[in-house]
Amino acid sequence: MRKHKDDGLSSTSPGTGCHYPRLCEGSAERETLPDSTTLAKPSPVTPAPDQALPMPRTRVKICGINDYVGLDAAVEHGADAVGFVFAESPRQIDAVDAYRMIRYMPVWVSPIAVFNRPTDAELYEACQETGILCVQLDRGSIGVAKDHDRVVIPVFRLGASLENLLPHFNELTCVRLVEGMKSGAGETVDWSVAAQLASTRPTILAGGLTPDNVALAIRTVRPYGVDVSSGVESSPGKKDPIKIRDFLQAVRDVDRELQ
Repeated sequence: MRKHKDDGLSSTSPGTGCHYPRLCEGSAERETLPDSTTLAKPSPVTPAPDQALPMPRTRVKICGINDYVGLDAAVEHGADAVGFVFAESPRQIDAVDAYRMIRYMPVWVSPIAVFNRPTDAELYEACQETGILCVQLDRGSIGVAKDHDRVVIPVFRLGASLENLLPHFNELTCVRLVEGMKSGAGETVDWSVAAQLASTRPTILAGGLTPDNVALAIRTVRPYGVDVSSGVESSPGKKDPIKIRDFLQAVRDVDRELQ
């Protein structure tokens, strides 16, 4: 386990970039090579009629990180992103502590600033003090984040009908997150509705996920990513390293099964 420094400094460069949602924009696991225009394009591989294309691996965000125990477990077991909650919550963290944790994180794990409906001042302060480039917030507040030139993960709450959600869901080009009416409450959404949404646009599934049900959720919804918070806690706001390990292992196991 790495040594934590009170001043937040480490030999690791600050991991403030957002590698997580950018993948939905067509940059998944690609490298830009010098003079790439001179390289011959590889021939596309056409599968046999009865052979399905392999499913990309499911991305994982561990949300509500507020101490190094949870952060260590998320990084060690392969999380793609961690969420720092700035909204009122048992998992709420202040910008100074979030900044120190981000300085400690490896660059391949993306920090996400999580809000509900922030004011312009709240979002500006958190992003300025932490350097976080990606924010998650209710879809009605997208404009606030874009005003500050931040990558946005809009949250769609599955209390509305599918017919009412789809026009708003499909008009956006970014990855989006679906969950219940209250964040962090462990409320499982209707996976059949989530599956219909995930079939149209890259979707992160959240709400009520645990190490025991995440495999079935992925089989049912086939999401771009999954987001967990209360499902890997021993008590509200306290992450359980064993549950984090088991959750990530369950995701990797079902991904191999679906290849």
